[in-house]
Amino acid sequence: MIKVELSHAEKIYSKAIEMVNKCYPMIHRLIIHDLKTEIPFQVLEENENVNGAYSPDYKLIFLCNDERSTVHTALHEIGHAVHHQLFDYKDFKLNELARSDYGKTNHREDFAEAFLMHIVHMYNNIELPIEREKQMKEILKLFSMK
Repeated sequence: MIKVELSHAEKIYSKAIEMVNKCYPMIHRLIIHDLKTEIPFQVLEENENVNGAYSPDYKLIFLCNDERSTVHTALHEIGHAVHHQLFDYKDFKLNELARSDYGKTNHREDFAEAFLMHIVHMYNNIELPIEREKQMKEILKLFSMK
């Protein structure tokens, strides 16, 4: 039997999917996406510091195949896929308290950042009594059924 070693991007992506599935088992079954382990040149032209990307046109998640991409990067990009495919990029007007600097970019980045932090907190059994957490829990509650 041949043992295949996963790439860095595949490992962090697998961990992110495990975390999402533990918190919201239905979500991963409802979104369609593939993983690519390099960032497209066009994306890098716009911002050379990109660690990941999501293409709504092709339903692709791009992660760097080195230490620049982390599980947080993968969760953020999965958040974009969820926001796009399940909510048509709806602006949920999430509470601004505890919003990350990157989340201030626009409502799409805000959703992806809130999704990332919500999954991390739920996965680690951390309950934060902040409005953003409550909002994400309410938005995603439909997908918590097993």
